[in-house]
Amino acid sequence: DPACSCINNWFNPAAWSIAPAFTFGDAPRTDTRMRTPFKTQTDVAFQKIEPLGGGSRTVMLRAEVINLFNNTQFNGPDTTFGGSSFGTITSTRGFPRLLQLMLRFGF
Repeated sequence: DPACSCINNWFNPAAWSIAPAFTFGDAPRTDTRMRTPFKTQTDVAFQKIEPLGGGSRTVMLRAEVINLFNNTQFNGPDTTFGGSSFGTITSTRGFPRLLQLMLRFGF
């Protein structure tokens, strides 16, 4: 599975080494090639308001779906140099698909 290999090896840990004592390394302070995984989440809500009899009484029905397509959101890779999980993604964020229903009476 290609996605699994990216998560287990987000960047090549063998390409990194510790600079000798009292010297600076040659890596930039920020590296634009080192990005966290793209995060995408689609939320949708539907709402219907209906009058109840006369006056200002209403009823509102609302349905919300958070993370509609149930996309897994990955955190960034472990950046602790020398650790066994250096360069791998070990955790997720957010939550799976969530459905909320609401019924509200207004008067």
